[in-house]
This record gives sequence, C-alpha cells and structure tokens, in this order.
Amino acid sequence: MRTTILFLLLISTLTACRKVVDYQVDFPGEQLAIVGTVSTGAGANVYVSRSIAPYGSYRVIEELMVTDAEVYIYGDTLIGRLEHRGNGRYTSTEQLHFSVGGRYWVEVIHDELGTAYSSSVTIPENILQFQADLNFTGAMWPSNEPEAKLTFSLLDRPGENYYTYFARPEVPGASDLNGVFVVGSKNFEFCGIYNTYMLDTCFDGEPFSLDLHFGLGGEAWLPSGEKRPFNSLRFRLTSVSAEYYLYLLDKRSLESGLGVADPTPTFTNITGGLGVFMAANEKAISLGF
Repeated sequence: MRTTILFLLLISTLTACRKVVDYQVDFPGEQLAIVGTVSTGAGANVYVSRSIAPYGSYRVIEELMVTDAEVYIYGDTLIGRLEHRGNGRYTSTEQLHFSVGGRYWVEVIHDELGTAYSSSVTIPENILQFQADLNFTGAMWPSNEPEAKLTFSLLDRPGENYYTYFARPEVPGASDLNGVFVVGSKNFEFCGIYNTYMLDTCFDGEPFSLDLHFGLGGEAWLPSGEKRPFNSLRFRLTSVSAEYYLYLLDKRSLESGLGVADPTPTFTNITGGLGVFMAANEKAISLGF
C-alpha cells in the first residue's frame, strides 16, 4: 500500500511540472508567393505559388503552384507579359531583352489572391577575366572516390559584389554536385564564403582564386534514380544582386538543421505577398576529364 501511494505521488508531481506551450504565429491567410530571377542570358523566370506560412516558405512546391496568374515585367515602363510554361513557371519570350545595369521589377495579378509586386533589382556587371581548370588530386576518404579539384579565378570589380558557383555533370536532368568543400587562396574564413555562394569582402576589386574539392566518380544521378556516365562538367559562376545573396543566406539558415529556433521572417522584396525577385549575370564553361 505504501509503495502504491509513493508511486501515485510521483506521477502527480511529474504531471504538475509539465508545461504546455501554446505558440501561435499570426498568418494573414494565403498570399501570392513569388520566386523569380532576371538575367541577360536566361531572361525573366518567375515561379508563382500560394504561400503556406507567414514566414519564408517560398519553395517551389508543385501542389501549390498558381497556373492562372497574369505576370508582367517592367523597367522604367512596361516591358511585356510573361508566358505561362506550365506548373506555375512564367518566362519572357525571345522578343524581350534585358541589359546589364538595367533595373527591373515584376507584378503578379490573380483573381483570388490579389496583386503582388517586387521592388526593382539591378542586373550586375559582367564578370571580368574568368577562367577555370579541373584536375584530379587523389582519392576521397572514406569513399575512395576520385577527388577532383576545380580551380576558378576572376578579377573582381571594386565595390560590394556577390557570387554563386555550381558544377554539374553535362548530362540532361543531372543535379549540381554536392559535398563540395572550398579552399581559398586568401583568408576566406572572414569573407562570408559558404558552400556555393560568397561575398567579396576580402578581395574587393582584386584578382582572386578558389579551389573546390569534391568526389567525381564519373556517374551522375538522375531524378529517376538512374545513374549515367559522364566525362565533362558545366561550371557556372554567377554575379548576383544583393537580393539574391540575402535570400540564399536566409535559405541556408532555415535548412541548417541546428535545432529549434524562434521563427523569423526570411528576406523578401515583395509587396502584397511573399517571396523574392532577384537579378543575375552568369558565365559558364565546360570542363572535360
């Protein structure tokens, strides 16, 4: 009997110590969510969907895509209407042209979700003196996969610049290589260098180079799960607008997996909705091996 009473007292104490947290975030309801870019080479590409949260949930999710919106792009005046290419993706036609240093913004109109528009973004200047080389340096540990070193260099322009870089097997449908780690020729740990994007704090207006190390087994994974051999990479170095860089920083913090944190809004430059409209200027090179 005494044991039973002690057990009941213990259960009562544990129950009394339990704290129920009722955390609610104000959500104004479904809004237009926009993720788009404009560049000299690829033109304007805008994905339109419905938002699913009050914070930065602008990921391209097939079930939420909006296929019946009107999407327009402007410079100083209206440039043209973007065409729907399927699954919520709206793009410019070949008749629409965009220039380095030009400022552009988009407007999205939907009967149910209303109207949303971006702030103006500027297409960055061309990248100067860009080159890249690919070599093999040994084997990766512990996979024993051949280790590749891709060295790229460029002459950075004076002023604050932002860059992204990706390497992808030249196979239709292949994804960008992951597992890349970066070795800089300068003290890059204080320069905002992250996997695939960077700020030019330490090399403002100077030549610089970076070494990217990754496993390169010669087979690319496709979305179908199939593996296909390849013998060349497409390396893309892109000068991006500040909006693009801020978006990537927030995206990285949300996907870092560092545990539970108080929700904070991700960067957005959209009025009347959520999302981000960005500008880019890309250079690409093919590297065989």
